[in-house]
Amino acid sequence: MQQVTLNKKSWHYKYYSSVVGDYAPRSLCPYFWTMVLIILMSPLFGLAWFAIQTITFTSNFFDKIVQKKSDNVVVNQKRYTDEEWDKYFEEQEQKAIAKKERWDKITNKFQIFFKWVLLPLIVSFILYLVFGFVKKNGVLLTLAIIATLIVFICVVWLFIWLVEKYAQKVGNGLFGALKYVNPLRWKALQIIGEMIKAWYTKACPLITWQGDTENDLEISKNFSND
Repeated sequence: MQQVTLNKKSWHYKYYSSVVGDYAPRSLCPYFWTMVLIILMSPLFGLAWFAIQTITFTSNFFDKIVQKKSDNVVVNQKRYTDEEWDKYFEEQEQKAIAKKERWDKITNKFQIFFKWVLLPLIVSFILYLVFGFVKKNGVLLTLAIIATLIVFICVVWLFIWLVEKYAQKVGNGLFGALKYVNPLRWKALQIIGEMIKAWYTKACPLITWQGDTENDLEISKNFSND
């Protein structure tokens, strides 16, 4: 089974965990589609964040102006027993699991919608643009542009293959330095490439999370719905 190594300190996992929760998926497909969905929903999250920050700022502003009578009152804090703390943490965990399950269901429906509605619309729009370009500029020019794109893709693929195969062996020098600009080391491109591969192999890669502790691994195995 193909595996992809991701880091829990990466921006995308921080964004994922802030929205869905800190139960890291063990396979790439649910993680990828959830990330696509929450990125598309970023404007809504931004508006919600702005509203929360505005309310918080206004509340703090008035708290500074109005002197509360309870400032000089000693409040007796309740002491919880071990059983009460266990019950509290169990309830929080169950809420987190339920939240992730809701996101998994939403993500699954979004994946179906993308595959059968959005993707055909995107392909149809691209074909429409290509047809208009052919009609306006002729078949020969269109074929020449397509051939140029194919050659360019082949050159990029050959460059990546050479870097992957020989950069580590060369070590120092100009060619060895190419390993630092290898596009395959850009996780966003790697994830997209793995997802395209997963579509025709029908086998979703597993994720190895950097920064996992034994407890993290146990929790994610128990509560992931991959």
